Amino acid sequence: MIDNKQDCLDHLAYRLSRSSEWRTKQSERFSDDPRNKRAAARLKDLAANCRIIPDSKWLKLAPYFDPTNNRWLDAVSNTSGDVGFRKTPADFDGYLDNLISNLSRPTRH
Repeated sequence: MIDNKQDCLDHLAYRLSRSSEWRTKQSERFSDDPRNKRAAARLKDLAANCRIIPDSKWLKLAPYFDPTNNRWLDAVSNTSGDVGFRKTPADFDGYLDNLISNLSRPTRH
């Protein structure tokens, strides 16, 4: 476990930005599907607004935060992939709730 909220924030901002870029490319590839463009914009906004992780949420995230761990990486990828498709969090706090939910699920073997 890496015990640094700022590192986690930086990591999530980077991953959200990358996901936004990927969705933008998908919106060009699938121009008939408006969800990609909306998702790209939402992801970009989330990346720009990830400024704080409340202590109550950090307590739940900290045991999982390791940017080299596949479980963490998969959860972040899945949570970002849901934005604009299965879930559209109103703000970064909502994104964190979705991430915590994904991390809390039992792992498949």
